[in-house]
Amino acid sequence: MADTTPSTMHGDFPRWYREVDVEENRDRLQRRWTAVSSLVPTLDKVKVESLLRVVFRSKGALTSEGIGTIRAAFKAADDLFDMQGNDREVEILCGCILAVLLELNGTLPPWTALAVSTSALNGSRATQLPMNLTVAAENAIARMAEQNRVRPNLQDAKLQTPTVAFTKAKEKFQAALDAASLSGAFDAAAEATNLTLASMAKKFNSAIDKTAAFIAIQDEELEMLWWVLGERSDGTKKPFKKVPEKARPLVFGTELADATASLPGPLSIDGLLLRAGLKSDQTFTIPAAINACDKSWLESIVDDNHGSSLSQPIHFAIKRKLETGDESSWVSGWAASAGIGGDVVYPSLILGRLFYRERLLSIF
Repeated sequence: MADTTPSTMHGDFPRWYREVDVEENRDRLQRRWTAVSSLVPTLDKVKVESLLRVVFRSKGALTSEGIGTIRAAFKAADDLFDMQGNDREVEILCGCILAVLLELNGTLPPWTALAVSTSALNGSRATQLPMNLTVAAENAIARMAEQNRVRPNLQDAKLQTPTVAFTKAKEKFQAALDAASLSGAFDAAAEATNLTLASMAKKFNSAIDKTAAFIAIQDEELEMLWWVLGERSDGTKKPFKKVPEKARPLVFGTELADATASLPGPLSIDGLLLRAGLKSDQTFTIPAAINACDKSWLESIVDDNHGSSLSQPIHFAIKRKLETGDESSWVSGWAASAGIGGDVVYPSLILGRLFYRERLLSIF
């Protein structure tokens, strides 16, 4: 979920919506924004995937029921919203929801940023939106990766000497010297003490949580560093150089994803993949990369929960490959379902990064 809910209208929302409201009806604009801001905190991974299918015009598009659910959310915020005949407006509003989500904090925004990136597939797919969603996703990934790696300031965790006030306890005790008053006085004193201790514990626990998260991320980076220095694939039990070149993007991307402690992962992924042997000037297709991998290894990384044709096109391809058991008959069907060309080539480095991000979508 996102940590915060957008309240005031996003500064770019009027420009984004101008394509479907050229006259800039301010009342309608505000109603649409109210719907967008109310929908953002209700999102989850399934709903994000639905929004992505709309904005990328996925061939595995939503059913009429699914589209109806999205329309109904806007109808709830604005009873004048049309339930049909406004597909372009719905598409732009879905893009607005995703763009707003990418600027928030929490657990869902980094997952969404990765999903936008893998859905775009290095430019193989594009949106027709008034904002560049792919650039926004990359910016969000960079921002959140840096935020995760800010060292906690332990000075903020220092506790001041607490002061406990027993004013209420005194009042009850002074009211009457009997058992009931004495009991009430002790209860009031305990309440004052507990409130002070709770405040101290909250501050201390917050510092512990931040420190623990930072240590986990340091462990993540250390594990990745040892991996690249050791030059040995854990999944294939082979030295890096013994892993087939075309299989390396998938193998290395998987192993770095397994070592990742928090989304969206470190900014050093490209550097680690380059050190492991991937190249920016060596290109091949997704089917070629998959066919270069051992069947047993492919089987170990996919299950029934993997393989969205939109946000996990490489996982989806692996499932098609395993279903047919050969190297070619599955390619055309996969390419048609995923809405991309089976003969499109990608730099080895880019494939490694894309598969790393796809793996994170499954792990987290």
